[in-house]
Amino acid sequence: MVLAGEEAALFAGTLFRMYSMYAERKHFKIEVIDSNETELGGYNKISFMITGKGAYSRFKFESRSS
Repeated sequence: MVLAGEEAALFAGTLFRMYSMYAERKHFKIEVIDSNETELGGYNKISFMITGKGAYSRFKFESRSS
């Protein structure tokens, strides 16, 4: 049985992989700043930075600072 928090962590992991794969295809650099991985392979928390020519214009609406 997967609890709601674990499901959210798995979803966060899926999102990170999606952004990472897209960034790699565009030849951007990905740097994980901070992460807290769960036992099931998701993330309770992950902060990462994507840099490279054109990265800002591709991701400017995806940014969230806390």
